[in-house]
Parts: sequence; structure tokens; C-alpha cells
Amino acid sequence: MILAASGGMLGFSLMGNAMSDKQPREILLNPENKPIHAAIGQAIDSYAMVEGSQVFILEAILAIPPQMASVVFFSVQNVRSRHEMMQAILAIKHVDKYKKFWGKCGAFLQKLADFRNAVVHWHPVVAVYLDKKGAIQDHGYELKHGSAGNSFLPIRTRDFPDFLKDCQYIQQELLAFNGYLKGDSAYSASQDRFLQPNLRRNLAVLRQPPKLKEPQPPPKSSRASAKRPKPSSKQRRLRALAAQKRQRDV
Repeated sequence: MILAASGGMLGFSLMGNAMSDKQPREILLNPENKPIHAAIGQAIDSYAMVEGSQVFILEAILAIPPQMASVVFFSVQNVRSRHEMMQAILAIKHVDKYKKFWGKCGAFLQKLADFRNAVVHWHPVVAVYLDKKGAIQDHGYELKHGSAGNSFLPIRTRDFPDFLKDCQYIQQELLAFNGYLKGDSAYSASQDRFLQPNLRRNLAVLRQPPKLKEPQPPPKSSRASAKRPKPSSKQRRLRALAAQKRQRDV
């Protein structure tokens, strides 16, 4: 795979390997209709909707206007700190009644935020995939961490649909919780949903390359690995007699 930064309207050409393929294949580094551009926009928009759902919950707990709830929520920039703030406010009003539910929400939201932050901050690249003979098989536009020592794999365009599903899923859970806190009759039968939560796992997670298998030590020979059996009483007597005979001969 060949990676090239796509910071400008540039392009490069790759020659085909076959003798009959004499025309270079030109690939733009940053075309205006790059599919990943639309995917990034949808991801940011979907994540903003999840944040808005959390504002509604804060509004319901504190019984304040939505504008004030928004100011309080967005004054806390760190996702982990937001989770702790919401957990503390819920505990003040409801003790530990919803601690388990919000704990699961916090874990889901943290992974969601990790993916969102990568979408916003990672660098766009064009990846050209070659086969074992060096022939071009495919190319795609991806997001890659800027640090050379980073262990995460790039985010591909096909990774975004799972993130959108995650946003929609947790948004529905948060809106249902908000309706329940407000006493909406549509959610009156949903108490077990929040007292015994069963949230699914995130579909979109930052991928890491598979770990290489550590080389296994060579197997020991059967003679070296085999334990010597203990001598029997008869064998010990014979050895003792042989030792006495050697002493008499000396």
C-alpha cells in the first residue's frame, strides 16, 4: 500500500505493469468530489445531534431552559468530564437509581467521541493498494493519524456508516431517557430499560493492526525433556552391591 498526503489539488501517475498497459493511471490527491468529504460532514452532523440529546437530559434534570442547559453543557469541553458532571447531577437528584445506565452511556459515548475526534483531526491521505506483483488493485481516500508512531489503522470511507448507526442508536437511547425523566407517557413503561440497561457495543471503533505472533521456542528433544524414572528398590540394592565390590577390588 502506498500512502500520499492529500492536502492540495495535486495528482500523481502510476504506470501499469502489463506490457500492453502503456498509459499511466492518474489519481488526484484531493478531488472536489472525494467521497470521504461527504462522510466527514455526515459524521460531524450526527455527533452534534448526540450532543444535543445530552443537553435535553441536562435541561430535564435541572429544570432549566434549553439555552441555559446548552451553556452549562458546552462549558465543559472534555467528554469524560461531561460524563462525570451528568453522573453527579443524576446522583444528587436520584441517588444511584440511574448510575448503571449512565455508566454504560458514558462508556459508549467515550468510544463515540474517540472516533469523532479522529474524523476531525486525522489527516486525509490517498491509499493505493498493490498486489504481490506490484500491480495496482485499488485506491481510496482515507484518514490517517499524523504521528508516525501511532498504532491505529486509517479510517476508510466504508467505516463511516457504522459510526452513523452508533450516533443514531445512542441518540434514541438518550431521547428516550429524557422523555422518561420528563414523565412523558410514551416512555412510562420504560423503567426497566434504564434500571437494568442493556446497551449494545459500539460498531465503529478505531482499528489497530493485528499483533504479530511471537516466535515459539524450538521444541526440546524427547530425551532431554523426558524425566528420568526413579530407580526401584532392587536397582538401588544392585547399585550398592556394585559399589561395595569396586571398593574391595581397590
